[in-house]
Amino acid sequence: MAGAFDRLPGRGAPLRLEDDSLVDPEWRIAFRLLKGAGMAPAWIEARKEIDRELDDARSALAAVPAGSPRRAEAERCFADLAALLNRRIMLFNLSTPGPRWARPPIDIERETSLLGASERSADGPAHAFPSMPETPVSGLSGGLASGEP
Repeated sequence: MAGAFDRLPGRGAPLRLEDDSLVDPEWRIAFRLLKGAGMAPAWIEARKEIDRELDDARSALAAVPAGSPRRAEAERCFADLAALLNRRIMLFNLSTPGPRWARPPIDIERETSLLGASERSADGPAHAFPSMPETPVSGLSGGLASGEP
């Protein structure tokens, strides 16, 4: 039986491993167009943005040593940013297609204590936190993640 599959159509061509059979047929074309353009649905882009901003805030807090006189100010800044992110997370969770994709809120006390225990650097500035927009995540009210209405 050696060579039984040698003459099949598509021999040598890459396999198409994208299976969108679980996607609602009404949304398949839209998702294919987004993927082809290098984009994702607005709620996925919003999740990535929230995660990036949380990582930046964590890094900035970790850069201030636990014993530093600037630590209390850094923790207050982190708590303020985390509270804003928690509001955005609440809006984000309303935009997901279901609870499976919801993001849990940030536990500010836990994060602060964990980041205090894992000091990474003693020379980071206390004001290195990213700026937060005053408005909710772009794209939640409609449109693509690029901010179009």
